[in-house]
Amino acid sequence: MLDQGDWIAEPKLVDWQFVNTKSIELLTEKTKDIRLYSWLIEAWSNLYGFAGIAKGLELTHLSLSGFWALLHPEIEDQDLDQRLGLLQGLINQLPILIKSIPISNALPFYSLIDYDGLLHQQNLCRKQTEDHDQVQANASIEQFEQALINTSKSFQYQSYQDFLAILNQWDILKNVLNGLMNIDAPSFASIDSQLESIHSSLKKIYKTDAIGLQEILPNQSIPVLTTAISTETIQTPLDQVATTKPQNFQPQAQNHLKNREQAMYVLQEIADYFKVNEPHSPVSYMLQKTIQWSQLPLHEWLAQVIKNENPLEMVHELLGVQKNMNDTNNDG
Repeated sequence: MLDQGDWIAEPKLVDWQFVNTKSIELLTEKTKDIRLYSWLIEAWSNLYGFAGIAKGLELTHLSLSGFWALLHPEIEDQDLDQRLGLLQGLINQLPILIKSIPISNALPFYSLIDYDGLLHQQNLCRKQTEDHDQVQANASIEQFEQALINTSKSFQYQSYQDFLAILNQWDILKNVLNGLMNIDAPSFASIDSQLESIHSSLKKIYKTDAIGLQEILPNQSIPVLTTAISTETIQTPLDQVATTKPQNFQPQAQNHLKNREQAMYVLQEIADYFKVNEPHSPVSYMLQKTIQWSQLPLHEWLAQVIKNENPLEMVHELLGVQKNMNDTNNDG
């Protein structure tokens, strides 16, 4: 009889950097197999998170539209079944990959899979009478919420924007596949439904409506297609993944909403830095206040910072700002 050590082994971790390197090597030098795009998207999701998936989808639809006749498996007698199966597998993996990515950057790291599990556990406990189980479920939810509190707003902002980029690239991929395969294209309905559910969860978790986060997609830089898959074609999305966070405030002409979002993002990064490195300093507090105030009209901001009614009326008169009609009615 074999000793336990002879038939039980530690589970091996996947070397995603190796998968990334070999997939790129094979795509650029040896083969244009559709399976490699699936593996590359999975590798990039583990290495670069939401941004990696977005760039993986971008690379995929660029390659499909540019090299459709050269891809493997080859099309024989107009039969697309082999390609259909591989492409369906590529898109079917997207929801689970997205839900496996950490949505917090503070220990313990949580993903949407963890979040769904916590909600399921809480709902089960509500249907039962055991107080202990309910308390334990609530404690788990509180730990999740605390991890989000400890996660910088800049990380949450960037994660949400990267997810929006996934949706954008997904829409492009669907259009490309419909154009190439017509009625033989993969089924998108289930993936659309799951992505919509994920979107709703992220909006709720990151409180995007409460903080006034606009759904503005980052500019997508598309590499120029050549007659064959080149290292540059693949490396360009990869380089963009590694530099997703804006380094400074760079206003863009005729795009105030995007400029405003970027400015608030930079302020939040500065506030997060001082909160961690100088917790005793008022800088972080004042910047957080500034970010909150940025969502208020002038008359509401004045009402918050000037509590005495007479000076407030004087400021309103001086600035030519109408007093809030609700306040006037309440005074009457």
